[in-house]
Amino acid sequence: MYPYDVAIIGGGLVGASMARSLAGSGLRTIVLDQQQASDLYSAHLDNRGLALSYGSKVILDKLNVWSNINEHAYPITTVHVSEQGCFGFTRLAASNFNIDALGYVVSASKLGLSLMQGLEELPNIDVLRPVTIKGLCFNSETADWTVALDQQKITAKLLIAADGTDSFLRTRQNIQSNSFDFQQSAIVTNVYTASDNIKTRTTAFERFTNNGVVAILPFGQQRYKCIATVNNIILSDLMQLNDAQYIAHLQNAIGYRLGEFTAVDKRMAFPIRHLQANSLFTEGAVLIGNAANTLHPVAAQGFNLGLRDVDALSNILRLAQRDNLPINSTAILEQYAQQRRADHAQTQNNTNSLVKMFASNNLLSKTRRRLGVVAAQLIRGVNNSIAARGAGIWTS
Repeated sequence: MYPYDVAIIGGGLVGASMARSLAGSGLRTIVLDQQQASDLYSAHLDNRGLALSYGSKVILDKLNVWSNINEHAYPITTVHVSEQGCFGFTRLAASNFNIDALGYVVSASKLGLSLMQGLEELPNIDVLRPVTIKGLCFNSETADWTVALDQQKITAKLLIAADGTDSFLRTRQNIQSNSFDFQQSAIVTNVYTASDNIKTRTTAFERFTNNGVVAILPFGQQRYKCIATVNNIILSDLMQLNDAQYIAHLQNAIGYRLGEFTAVDKRMAFPIRHLQANSLFTEGAVLIGNAANTLHPVAAQGFNLGLRDVDALSNILRLAQRDNLPINSTAILEQYAQQRRADHAQTQNNTNSLVKMFASNNLLSKTRRRLGVVAAQLIRGVNNSIAARGAGIWTS
């Protein structure tokens, strides 16, 4: 039996961030993951670009990760939102908040490997991967878990579910959730332009079309990350287009604000789902990241929300450890749930409202959308509120 204070189930972006946040806290922590790090985040397998909010940059800096990815992070100083075939747009700007950028674009593979690199060398952190959990048993008398693994058993006072939308621990603990499949997928690729426009090099474009949302995110000179959400009915047709045909498809959707598109890289498709857990904890176990909330990518808030979970839970556990309080007590876990409740609800509501608002094409919905886009541009308070939420600074 190897005794731990915390066992984190899931060693991806959020799980690795959680482990880093507890390094040096005095809480002996282990990360358990079914996959090797190279299988999780390699550029060959995952070409996604993540839009990190300004608030996430601050948290990653606290985790001593930002310095490793800084030169690979491309700033977003302006966000341009529009609807295809409609007059008006909304522009959100970092200059309104006296910050360098509303957010940054990094590759998921680069961020993942940076979070995982040297993780087990940090104080009081162990990592087991690949490993399979064979059994779990919570002892109410000793208030700890026995976790049966491939070749050994460990004990832990607190289990943290960072194992994604299909969370093993959430299911094992019978935590119910509100979930559904959008019947959509995100097509991800890199797109290249004929010329380098300094004005658009730090601008993110979000374009709502009849087929879904197309986001073009800055990723260096003449290169952008492209994320297009599409109905699964037409997914196969779009994936089978040759590069020239797909470029023409994107050009038609976006227009020529970025100039002419000249090339695209390999396209990958990822399913889009929604999930919101009905509770964030049970006896001796707590949920973070996609295990608690899985969001539509339209507002690019999924990982940002999970990183705020990490920051909040880490602060609470560190204080409990300092004050010699049981880290798995109902009072401690309820404190985390209360702190995160408003952020979870508002981020979920904002994301789902955006999806619904642009899903309908009846005349009344279109009119409301157009008025909303214009209002968001012209009314300073509305504009700043939207930008602050996207930048992850509205919760502070």
